[in-house]
Amino acid sequence: MVETVRFNCELCMAMCGMIATVEDGRLVDVKGDRDHPTSAGYTCAKGRALPERHHGDGRLDFPRLRGERVSWDTLLDDATGEIQRLIAEGGPNSVAGYYATGQAFSGGAYPMLDLLAQLGSNQVYSPMTLDVAPRLRAAELVTGIPFLHPSWFPEEGPTLCVMLGTNPTTSGGWIGSARANMPQRLRGFRARGGELWVVDPRRSSSAKRADRHLAPRPGTDHFLLAWLARELLDKGHDAHEVASACDPADVERLRAAVAPFTLEVVAERTDLAADDLIELLAAIRRHGKVVLLGGTCLGFQPEGVVAEWLALAVMIITGSLDVEGGLKYLSAGHGMIDGPAFAYHAPEDGSASPGPASRPDLDGLLGQFPAVTLPDEIESGQVRALLVFGGNPLTSVPDPDRMRAALAKLDVLVVIDPFDVEITKMATHAMPCAWVTERTSFIHEPLQGLDRSYLSPPVVPPGGERQQSWWIIAQLARRLGKDVLDGLDPDTSDDDTVVRHLARARADFAEEVFAGGSHGAAVPTGIGWVHEKMLPGGRWRLAPRVLLDRLTAALDQESGGLRLVAGRRMNSLNSRVYALEDGTPPIVISAAAARDHAISNGDRVRVSTASGAVEGLVEVDAALGDAAVYINHGWLEQNVNRIIDRMPDRLTLQPVFTGISVQLERVDAQ
Repeated sequence: MVETVRFNCELCMAMCGMIATVEDGRLVDVKGDRDHPTSAGYTCAKGRALPERHHGDGRLDFPRLRGERVSWDTLLDDATGEIQRLIAEGGPNSVAGYYATGQAFSGGAYPMLDLLAQLGSNQVYSPMTLDVAPRLRAAELVTGIPFLHPSWFPEEGPTLCVMLGTNPTTSGGWIGSARANMPQRLRGFRARGGELWVVDPRRSSSAKRADRHLAPRPGTDHFLLAWLARELLDKGHDAHEVASACDPADVERLRAAVAPFTLEVVAERTDLAADDLIELLAAIRRHGKVVLLGGTCLGFQPEGVVAEWLALAVMIITGSLDVEGGLKYLSAGHGMIDGPAFAYHAPEDGSASPGPASRPDLDGLLGQFPAVTLPDEIESGQVRALLVFGGNPLTSVPDPDRMRAALAKLDVLVVIDPFDVEITKMATHAMPCAWVTERTSFIHEPLQGLDRSYLSPPVVPPGGERQQSWWIIAQLARRLGKDVLDGLDPDTSDDDTVVRHLARARADFAEEVFAGGSHGAAVPTGIGWVHEKMLPGGRWRLAPRVLLDRLTAALDQESGGLRLVAGRRMNSLNSRVYALEDGTPPIVISAAAARDHAISNGDRVRVSTASGAVEGLVEVDAALGDAAVYINHGWLEQNVNRIIDRMPDRLTLQPVFTGISVQLERVDAQ
């Protein structure tokens, strides 16, 4: 029998609509859903490779206890028995959890966090402090709310977009720009008179579609943004927005802080031509409002949080946020827009939560510990059991060799994953769970920029002995005397019932989402509700003191020499490779770097810092900025995290992945 199933691809934040063909219970093909309200039939290589990945050799099919296949009951009983012993010996904080995007939309995500909370553990880790912390911290300092971010829709709003450190035609977007079919949407943006600039050391796929491409020295975006703020405060700002929604003292503090960032200083520090900078400024003044669309690589920089703040500041002073003709803010539900004004803003210098005991020099962030401190907590004996859910700290956290050694010291390493990868092979308890093709998913991420929420059905039942992730977490919880499903019985409840039940607690329009299925329902939004309901006192905190100090200090920082850029490819997402490729991606260098170091295409090179070195074959790219050395992240064999300093930024608790000084040399054949 042949049937078709409409579902959402979850391999990036775009959540494209797909149609699967299933023959006699076997997934045989996928194609884009042309009727989908956002993706309109678009797919990428990752999505088209779903059947191949689903049936691939790398699936985790059976429960394993210390490398041996066992029954689920044996595995669960052993894991919980060990966890109970460790809690009795060392308290609840001897148990930690690391969760990531691989299972973010499954029914197990919230039960996982609930289980840790019920156990009394505050040992929670995630990639939040590896890729988004600067964006969250900047939003918190400017609005008092870390998860309040503007969203760009190419079909509406400002007619000028400047992309910084983002390449949404490859990545599918990020916070505030999670968009399906971005190539087509950019064509539509240009067709309605939109002007696109891309600021990126690489000539990315988005840069190739732009009106203008500027290739700055990596890690210097904050210089460019400070200069724009300086000039726009002088001429080109929205006088009404500045007067009505900003504190006059903040405006003057910002003006004083950006005053030293003259055209001459910024041109020298960024390696950008003064004429190009002047033309960008003229474009902003001409259009009036502007989208400054930042991405992961904006926050990856040494002053990523400063750059994120300045991008917000420029959009605020140009009247580009939460006003007619500007960028919208999406809400998590009707209650945010129609309910009372928000009253729980963070302090002006930002919030702080308790940090890890082994690192008294560091705080926590939004209830989590910095991901880079997980090895510290294991080595010091604070953490003896770790639950890994939907992620892989071996490929995402700096100093992977240290992480590997730390994981090997654990009494219990529970890994819940659909695939048999290096970390599942290390696990004491490997627990196979359903993948995106095998589960119901409630996809509700408006604060990431998704303007629709979806209920995506499974395409086929889980293969092997894989179980739904919520079932695994609930069975662990039951054996530990906890309930993470609000009274639902994991033995008798089905996937759809559990996911719908959990979804109703997250979205007050969940029933509309259920009715729309994989086509979903629009999330509530509007204009003006952020000014009215969300901003502290109805005003932006335009000039956070802690960021003013950092901006001033940035003038004295060294930015010369070769600088690292870490990024991703179309055929991969973070540490997860979906579309099969031949070999590891090359290390990409500029023509100038190749000339200066006597390196040719195909040579083997070593890139090093004080933290370590990586080697790989080189590709010379004439369009790459002279100072940039580009390495893809997510590859174990060529792990860029070997050269990343594990000491995080004190304000964001995130390590620096881009803009760091590197040494380059050719490795001669032995």
